[in-house]
Amino acid sequence: MPTHYISNWETWKELCEQNDIDPYKTLEFGIDEGGGNSTDFEYIGDIPQKEDSVE
Repeated sequence: MPTHYISNWETWKELCEQNDIDPYKTLEFGIDEGGGNSTDFEYIGDIPQKEDSVE
């Protein structure tokens, strides 16, 4: 059950988007790989201010 520590915001944001997770609300999560195995990810960098989306 390895934990991957991520300090690059863009990498964290992309990983969260791929897993339908809000990167501003979640700083760590795991992916269940079955058979009792999982991979954990934890963001350890600075969190930038959330940008307002313009629609």
